[in-house]
Amino acid sequence: MTALRAAPPWVPWLVAVLVTGAALYGVVWGYGVRGRLLEQAEKAEAAAGAAAAARRSVERELAPLKADKAGIASEKVSLAAARASLTRELALQAGQQAALKAAADRLRETMKREISQGDVHLTASKGRLEVGLADRILFERGSVSLSARGEGVLARVGTALGGTDGWQIQVAGHTDNTPVASNLRSRYPSNWELSLGHSARVVRFLQERAVTPPDRLVANGHGEYQPVASNQLAADRAKNRRVELLVMPAPPSGERATAEHQPTAREPPSR
Repeated sequence: MTALRAAPPWVPWLVAVLVTGAALYGVVWGYGVRGRLLEQAEKAEAAAGAAAAARRSVERELAPLKADKAGIASEKVSLAAARASLTRELALQAGQQAALKAAADRLRETMKREISQGDVHLTASKGRLEVGLADRILFERGSVSLSARGEGVLARVGTALGGTDGWQIQVAGHTDNTPVASNLRSRYPSNWELSLGHSARVVRFLQERAVTPPDRLVANGHGEYQPVASNQLAADRAKNRRVELLVMPAPPSGERATAEHQPTAREPPSR
């Protein structure tokens, strides 16, 4: 057999150099891959940070819009409630106007003679009905007692106003500037007390005889200080001696009824 030739002495060195080179190449390549991975990771992290920042920016911009949306929704609810309240109020006013017109029509029908004679005056405007009654058709001459004719007139007035539920009736007494007669002066020292005495008698009759709820009635007096004519002639003084009924919506429940005209005298004591 032929003997194997020994390898040259430089071969192991060559192998060692090749292995070392391969190892170094692997290390360098690994570092390159690692660098690229790190770079990609950094880019991904930066992109995520940018996305988060963009999201926060969008959320900050949306916050006022969300608040506006909530405010608009709340305002919409408030407007709907206000609209419903206004609808109810308009319906109530329409019903009141219809009741007022019906009462005025009944009064014109039942008081035809007194209206034609100028003893009764009716005025309906601005949601109120004013009924003016000359005192000569209500009271005994020189007295605060109702006459038989006066009771009949007030009975018809009370019947005509009976359908105005929810309304207040303010009764105001008026006099001329003639001093109170001597036979009445002890109880009615001035025209203040006398005018209120007249309105109090009318209010009492409406409550007791016309069955008008007392919480709907107000009595006040103005003496001689709200004349409708001069006090120089007897005919004009007769116009000033009157009782006026003002029919108007009653104040809301819980509120104290107040007289339309001021000042108001104290009610005199009953007989």
